[in-house]
Amino acid sequence: MSELLRRIAEAFRAWDVKTNTVGDTRARRLTRIVAALRPMLLAADLEAGVELGLSLADLIQAALPAHMLPESREVRDTVAETVVWLLYELLRTRFSLATESETYEAISLLNRWYAPASWPDGVAASLRRVAGVLLEATELLARQGITDDNLFLALVTLVGRDVAIRRTTLIGERIAGLAPDVLRWLRQPAQGRRRVASTNFAEESGLLSADEAIGRLMIDAATFSRETSRIGQDILDSLAIHDPGLVDPAGKLLRGARLLMTSASVVAAARHLVLRNTPGEIVEYLPAEHDLGGMGGARRVRIITPAVIRQIEGLSPQVVLKARVEPIGGSPVN
Repeated sequence: MSELLRRIAEAFRAWDVKTNTVGDTRARRLTRIVAALRPMLLAADLEAGVELGLSLADLIQAALPAHMLPESREVRDTVAETVVWLLYELLRTRFSLATESETYEAISLLNRWYAPASWPDGVAASLRRVAGVLLEATELLARQGITDDNLFLALVTLVGRDVAIRRTTLIGERIAGLAPDVLRWLRQPAQGRRRVASTNFAEESGLLSADEAIGRLMIDAATFSRETSRIGQDILDSLAIHDPGLVDPAGKLLRGARLLMTSASVVAAARHLVLRNTPGEIVEYLPAEHDLGGMGGARRVRIITPAVIRQIEGLSPQVVLKARVEPIGGSPVN
């Protein structure tokens, strides 16, 4: 995904626009490209790549450098809102990105278009959604004993310093048992450029990235559990008749597999991961939670494999893996 954005940025740098309103022309092209890329960028099986936020910021800088900003305020607001909305959707579907301050670099870049004035209403509404995800990331890190000044500065860019401090203070008031240094930081975040962790942050960041693999294991474990409960004893009974010598080894194999699945569920619980919906279930289509495999939208869909959700008390659910779904009868969503 990062590589794709970098390639588009290179194309923008090489593009020589021959119009009287160069900034508007480039901004409209960027808006169309981002809108066209959204389904691909949100695809469940597309890797985010290294430094996605920086790649998105670089794309904006390449398309609209300081001397080529949109002349029309309407065009400027439209491209800003399109980029912010894309970032929000990426954060909702790939929550591990939310804990990295570099992810929000594009917001800092857009902010320079408007400072010192405030964000326009349409853009501000989308920014509040991004701020909500960032606050959830801040709370998740706080529970791990981690504070990040850069992440707080990104929140300041989104909502202003006074509001940012009020919101982080509320996190400290709501969560019991936080480390004293973390609690102090939430009440009065520093202005430095550092991340402090009472646990190894690199380890935690790696665990966030590993959650997708844990999620796939959860799905496989649920499938195995359903199948063995349905036919496991039948297999053993059949072996008892046709090849009795395999009954004990097969029984040990099934028991060992069940133990592995139990261990997987313990790991999943430690990471606050749960499965949502079951195969065959029919639900309303949710683009942020369901993957139609590029077939377009639908009003209602049938679950093929469930979604994996991170559910922490007091936080909004986060999609770790989208559910694979297929459309059922009804009008398509354009």
